[in-house]
Amino acid sequence: MDISKDGIRIRLEDEVALSKRLGLRLGNQSETFGVKVCWSHGLEIGCAFLDSLDERRYTKLLMKTFTA
Repeated sequence: MDISKDGIRIRLEDEVALSKRLGLRLGNQSETFGVKVCWSHGLEIGCAFLDSLDERRYTKLLMKTFTA
């Protein structure tokens, strides 16, 4: 739903506990990103990337995810 260099807001099919760590793969990405759930509102969650994305990784992620 929303993405930045530091985190992402997504919607899931099931509720997830706060502070839970997840592996996230977006679109046609081959890379799995480690995230930590920071907040939740129903099935919508906000996660922080465990490793903030530098400009190159962020741009690559956006290009592959939204142009596929």
